Amino acid sequence: MGLTINDTITLENGMTITGAYLSFNRQHVSIIPGQSPTLSAEGPDPSISYTACATYSIWASQQACQNKLKPIQTGMIDYAITTAQTQTALHTLLYNYIKTNIYKNTTDVIEPVTPGTVSENL
Repeated sequence: MGLTINDTITLENGMTITGAYLSFNRQHVSIIPGQSPTLSAEGPDPSISYTACATYSIWASQQACQNKLKPIQTGMIDYAITTAQTQTALHTLLYNYIKTNIYKNTTDVIEPVTPGTVSENL
């Protein structure tokens, strides 16, 4: 799974691109107990029990990702989740966070998975 970013985005190097592909392909994702110390100036929130952490990559296109080319940019996510949210698949939480907070104009890209194999493009 991945996302096509429908807006024109400006990369860290100043170049712009439309239709870039974002994925957690070949990246570390995790849920760690406790809150990130950078989450709130008001102090810990007792309803928050975990921090979801991930690195995502952006390629010029889905094809570039599938061809195992190097990404043109990477980003990090570090946000608080509740105990109840840990019942949702981590990749679902992460993609929903990106679509709500980082790149709001996206299209889901669902890749078919052959039974008995593991998708490399999560």
